[in-house]
Amino acid sequence: MTLEAGGVTTPLIEVRAVELACRLARGEHETALAAVDWLTEAARKSGAAEMVILGLAPAASALVAERPARASGLLNELDEAVGTRETIYYPRQLAGMVRTALVAGDRAVAERLCAGVEPRYPLHQHALSSARAELAENAGEHEEAARLYSQAAAGWHEFGNVPERAYSLLGEGRCVRALGGPYAEEPLRAARDLFASMGYVPALRETESFLEGTAAPTS
Repeated sequence: MTLEAGGVTTPLIEVRAVELACRLARGEHETALAAVDWLTEAARKSGAAEMVILGLAPAASALVAERPARASGLLNELDEAVGTRETIYYPRQLAGMVRTALVAGDRAVAERLCAGVEPRYPLHQHALSSARAELAENAGEHEEAARLYSQAAAGWHEFGNVPERAYSLLGEGRCVRALGGPYAEEPLRAARDLFASMGYVPALRETESFLEGTAAPTS
């Protein structure tokens, strides 16, 4: 590639980070893993806070299923990097980073990622609603989590972030179902339609499994 041959890696980091995130969301895990090492090293060498976030966040997500300790380590590295919270990329990635940390079983990192994020703009507010909902659900506080997920879904809808709206709707449905409430099907159906429209296969399968659990038994 011309840019890489010329030593210009910053534009490539952003392109490959977006490509990696898309492949993961669509369930193309094996092809996604091939980009992880290059992306993490390029992000570190860049020295730019924006590139650290763009590179390490999706890399951690790619690794979390098979190497949770390494995924958690990347998120911790991102958390400790100078200047990351001051960039616009941080709130964009926050909900996803917290999801990854919790899948890795590292609640401490998930909580640290949220610390110090001020709700200065709508983007920050919606990101914090999602992240706090994820933490509440992880703690078994399903009623509070459902409320925060619903708030986040509405905010993301207004903001135009379709993937995070879908994840918030899925979270709301999970929590309402855990509470035994009768209204889990509505957010789950909305999440299912959004995931299907984007080709987000793993999230779609999860949503459909919860929808099957909410279906009324036939006589």
